[in-house]
Amino acid sequence: MTETKDKSGIFYGWLVVFGCFFIYGFGALINYTFTIYAPFILKEMNWTRAHFGNISTVFLLVVLVMGVATGWFIDKYGPKLSILIGSVVGALGMVLFSTTQSMTQAYIYFAGIIAIGVAMQMALPTQTLARRWFLKRAALATGTLMSSFGLIGAIFFPLFAKMAAAYGWRSMVMWSGIIIEAFIFLLALFLIKDSPESMGLHMDGMSDEEAKVILGGVGKALADEPHMTRGEALKAPQFWIIAISLSLAVLVFTGFLFNATLIGLSVGMTAAQAALVMSAWALPSVIGRFGGGWTADKLGKRKAFMLFGFLIAIGYTYAWLFASSPTPLYIFAIWSGIVMSPILVIVPPFFGDLFGRLHLASILGLFGLVIGVVGGLGPLVAGRIAEATNSYQLLYLFGAVANVLFVIMTLFVKPTRVEQEMSKPKAASGA
Repeated sequence: MTETKDKSGIFYGWLVVFGCFFIYGFGALINYTFTIYAPFILKEMNWTRAHFGNISTVFLLVVLVMGVATGWFIDKYGPKLSILIGSVVGALGMVLFSTTQSMTQAYIYFAGIIAIGVAMQMALPTQTLARRWFLKRAALATGTLMSSFGLIGAIFFPLFAKMAAAYGWRSMVMWSGIIIEAFIFLLALFLIKDSPESMGLHMDGMSDEEAKVILGGVGKALADEPHMTRGEALKAPQFWIIAISLSLAVLVFTGFLFNATLIGLSVGMTAAQAALVMSAWALPSVIGRFGGGWTADKLGKRKAFMLFGFLIAIGYTYAWLFASSPTPLYIFAIWSGIVMSPILVIVPPFFGDLFGRLHLASILGLFGLVIGVVGGLGPLVAGRIAEATNSYQLLYLFGAVANVLFVIMTLFVKPTRVEQEMSKPKAASGA
């Protein structure tokens, strides 16, 4: 009989989620390094908001391109090794970025080295781990680990900004990078396991009897589960409907989030107050990530996609009409944190349902690259809008339209053969 829990009575998958909670949350601080310190960097280097947008866009595109390679790496060698390597690369990039003296160096250190580290340690490996360890509670597990962005970000975004004002952004980049990446490395080394099968367990802590019914046999290997190859996924209309519909929404999302502190400055905030815009988004996103995971598990992932897409469109409409002063901007940040973050939570388990677990990491990597062709341009577009109009209102209007289109196109996402096979209970062996 396969043991489903460790001696403490806790299914080990939740310990993996616990580790991923901190890996994802602190990894987000590395991901948003430029955003946190943007007011200080731009002032010292005499760069414009357009320069910031260009560098941030290249950073995003490198992360997304690296997602393809990272997905392949994870499928072949496992998420744990990816996180270990990513934390080392990220630490190196942060130390180098703290010495930046030119825009060329910023592209190499931040948009190059740090981007590679982020791609290998943050979203893709942690989300893959959640789907590998959970089936019935995959969305909840994903939402739990991704909620760390809100909890950790709400504390450290303004704290790091205040410390940068007191001690300089260069010292903060270097030491925060070293300490954070060392912590992530140790978590991955001692806590993360690549799959329940590697420990003789089943997903969700299922007993052998439950696994017989749901997976079609005791100890069924990951490779024997219904799945699609990368090529099959790319040929599936479901892949492209979601990718196309989400890419425009992601463009506005990245444009807002990467420019959050600069948007705060544009409506008359101080640098310290502008840093709180990120916190105003991040802390409520905890509700969204937990609530999004719960909603997707209860309501169904397609319906949850449409619900949150509609709520996001309402938020952008409000921002377009009113968010030209501090208080409405804070209100929009709070609302969008609650309703935008569930989309991020739902994608990985939804893709696990559509295409299976075996090649999930590399399929998510390809998906990230596809939506990144458009979505990764968000910081650049936002910067250009700000330079041309001296505000970000047009960005909000575009966001409302993009999310309405996303809701409409989600209606056309039909079940794949993998989803249909997994939804049919298999007879227990010998029955």
